[in-house]
Amino acid sequence: MVYSFTDHLFLNILIKMKCIPNLIYFLKEIIMVIRTRQPIFEPPKIKKEGELVLIEEACKGCNLCIEACKPEALVLSNRLSKQGYYIPKYIEEKCTWCNICELICPDLAIYFKKDPEENGEKNE
Repeated sequence: MVYSFTDHLFLNILIKMKCIPNLIYFLKEIIMVIRTRQPIFEPPKIKKEGELVLIEEACKGCNLCIEACKPEALVLSNRLSKQGYYIPKYIEEKCTWCNICELICPDLAIYFKKDPEENGEKNE
């Protein structure tokens, strides 16, 4: 790994301050994460218990959900909504069910619908 001058300066200050080795290792990991933009920890694999619902009429194409989706399960599609906004495309295989898209959507256009059969709420 190649460190910049600022990285070396920061690490040398920590070494001279006689910080514990674990802190130095942790800071090196943080520098690597910032440079590569890769998470240190993989998101946990979650059992998929339903489906993602996108209300196209409510979506205004702000793309906050696409930017927030780390596993890239939401990507920009070439489809337009009735209002003329590009709507996100959902790739089910990549989704980890973290619900960040549901939480960040200002228009409540995305939500996760649980499977009624999984929850014991069978419709008759």
